[in-house]
Amino acid sequence: MKDSNRGRQMSYVRYARVASTQRARQMLARQVDAISDAISPKQEGWKHMGDYVDEGRAGGPGIMSLIGEIASGELDVDVIVVSDLDRLGRGVDVIDLFRTLNNRGVVILATNGIEVRA
Repeated sequence: MKDSNRGRQMSYVRYARVASTQRARQMLARQVDAISDAISPKQEGWKHMGDYVDEGRAGGPGIMSLIGEIASGELDVDVIVVSDLDRLGRGVDVIDLFRTLNNRGVVILATNGIEVRA
């Protein structure tokens, strides 16, 4: 990831979403582990600002809280890390999400190496 904020500690949150079954809860643990593994060795000094999780459909309370806190300025974060971009949702909702994040200068980083500067 390009660091245009050299000399400043980067802040990030982790976001994960799964269905609400027992098997899905195991998948949630794997998503969070993958995110942690992707961040830990590469981004030494990054500040972890919290975790947001949804069980069930896209657009759940976790992502809505995360976006609301970013949009209001309550949460000042540089990066949202996800296991895969499809965890954020699909369709028009994702376009609106990217617009909101773009207005706040937030980057989305997927553990598979995809970086989205919204």
